[in-house]
Amino acid sequence: MRKTVIILFISLIVTSTGLWGQSGDFSGMPQKTYWWFGKQSSSELQQNVKPVSQHPPFCGKKRRNNGMVLPLPFGTGLNISVFEQPYYSKNLRMYSTQNDLTARADTLYQDTQSGEMSMAIRPDFWLFPFLNVYGVFGYSAGRTTPNMKAPSIVIENVPGIGELEIDTTIELKDKVYYNGPLYGFGATVSTGFKSYFILLNYEYSVTQPTSLEDDLVYQRFSAKLGILLGRNNKKAKGSFWLGTMYMDDNHHFEGEVDVKDIMPGFEVIFGDKATYTADVEATHPWNFIFGGSLMVNYHHILMLEMGFFQRQQASLSYTFRF
Repeated sequence: MRKTVIILFISLIVTSTGLWGQSGDFSGMPQKTYWWFGKQSSSELQQNVKPVSQHPPFCGKKRRNNGMVLPLPFGTGLNISVFEQPYYSKNLRMYSTQNDLTARADTLYQDTQSGEMSMAIRPDFWLFPFLNVYGVFGYSAGRTTPNMKAPSIVIENVPGIGELEIDTTIELKDKVYYNGPLYGFGATVSTGFKSYFILLNYEYSVTQPTSLEDDLVYQRFSAKLGILLGRNNKKAKGSFWLGTMYMDDNHHFEGEVDVKDIMPGFEVIFGDKATYTADVEATHPWNFIFGGSLMVNYHHILMLEMGFFQRQQASLSYTFRF
């Protein structure tokens, strides 16, 4: 495994510095070296690429002096994204607000859905000609809609008994809303050959909801295969890609319900109100994605990406590079 990683890393360096300089994920779009569309003169090269600094990326000045067209080293983007997908709920527990009784459901039949919308600023820079790193700072809002049914419940802490299993059906239908600041980081590795490119992206982000006790942690990994579109004598260029994305966002949610609405008749024992907690995990963490980007010029880039199959998602972003 270690040997494979080292070989892959060396291959990326060789391929990237010889063929590519491209932006990744939400930070822009792929760009080929200048000789892909026909060799440019030095004056054309200087006219098209005017970075505020020759570094980053590492050895950026040397690469440009050797005739390689690299993306502008820095960027800042605005990204708006939304997703919705089914989840599997587990570890449902209820707590009486009036006494020490608690209850759990060992078997659940359910249809739990969750979705979120976020808006974030993404500053980025090129660490190497093949590696773009970025930060994520924004705000998100979402909701979880548990729709669960249990054929029986176990009431705990019953005085003189301990646990008491009751063969009765309970139903829990609720909507849990949350919102809070979002922050994180990510990195994109890129490589390609001729008109085709590969992007591998990893992103880690945390949402701190004001209405939930625990943070929501997200880890995303995507792999994309795409093609570059455009001509060298045109300022506007584009790209299109297909790929897959994995999202790990298993989390905890909580809420409050009227006992009579989920366990009719038990409010006499359990109290009128109960808080509940549960854990959820995505039923299908993988989905398919497709998207495209338009580079109006070296400074202004637009991107749209859609996801389908189990998780529905959409992302729209604008990036300014300098």
